Amino acid sequence: ANALQPNWGQTIFQSANEMHHNAILREKITSIQAKGKRDREWWDREKATIQSNFMKELGDDGKETAKPATVTGTDKVGSEEDAVMVEGGGPAAPGSSKRKRKAKK
Repeated sequence: ANALQPNWGQTIFQSANEMHHNAILREKITSIQAKGKRDREWWDREKATIQSNFMKELGDDGKETAKPATVTGTDKVGSEEDAVMVEGGGPAAPGSSKRKRKAKK
């Protein structure tokens, strides 16, 4: 290659090396994507098995009639102990956004 054009061998071998690495990278990506599909199928089967097992457990325990939970007006969502104390004078205080200007001499 260098006999035809000076320093052409370096260009050819660099391009061939890049093509080789690109082919290897594409093979890795293909194998990762195929593995992802297999893993997704496995997980879907596993999830279905777990869900059916839970439904079987609920079916055995579900023979007893469960009463639905009722919400009454006397239930408290929070209490006074949950309150947060905030002190004034923070960045949103009325006088904190004004800057004092220094007098020029």
